[in-house]
Amino acid sequence: QIHVYISPCMNLQVDSSKFVMHIAKTTSRDSADAMILVDLGRLMYLQKEDIIIVSSDHILVQAAQDYNLRWAKNAIDLQKLLSAT
Repeated sequence: QIHVYISPCMNLQVDSSKFVMHIAKTTSRDSADAMILVDLGRLMYLQKEDIIIVSSDHILVQAAQDYNLRWAKNAIDLQKLLSAT
């Protein structure tokens, strides 16, 4: 499953069969990032899934690096990362 986190001000239309949408309730630009960090902690504690952080936000990149997770700054870099493995 691919989880997508967005703030409520983003108007993003995606195919819901491919993605699980997590929409923040608060409008702070950090609200979706905070949700990612909380859910990332849950995922790492509960299960051993392949986790790739896709973000250019320095907090999420640093979290990925600190936990030795793969990360990409955008969709293009994600495609490069996936094609290299």
